[in-house]
Amino acid sequence: MAPANHFQLEGTNSTIVYGPDIAGRPHIVLNDRVYDEVTVETTPTGEIASAVIDLAPAIYTKRISLLIPPVNTNGGAQSVETIAVFSTHRTSIQGTDALIGQLIEYEIEALTGTANHILT
Repeated sequence: MAPANHFQLEGTNSTIVYGPDIAGRPHIVLNDRVYDEVTVETTPTGEIASAVIDLAPAIYTKRISLLIPPVNTNGGAQSVETIAVFSTHRTSIQGTDALIGQLIEYEIEALTGTANHILT
């Protein structure tokens, strides 16, 4: 049995692939756009893989954060259900202390798909 390291996921608005690139580093492909600068945190609810997907300096930063559940594979694809959180972080030249109101907005997308173990 091997832990899954490659996820193919679909939601209402997104097609997402998460897994290692050729060098073994994590990357996210969101709607055919590749994001290589991915941070991965281990939490009690699974790994959270995050990447910046859009940036407008002094206005906002948009991120995707995928909740990656632990999945054991037995040489074949396993079904998975998870979520993606799309967050918009408001920014300002004067810093976030100059902003009034909610500083981060969230959109949550339910995802279904498959998880596999691939060799890197």
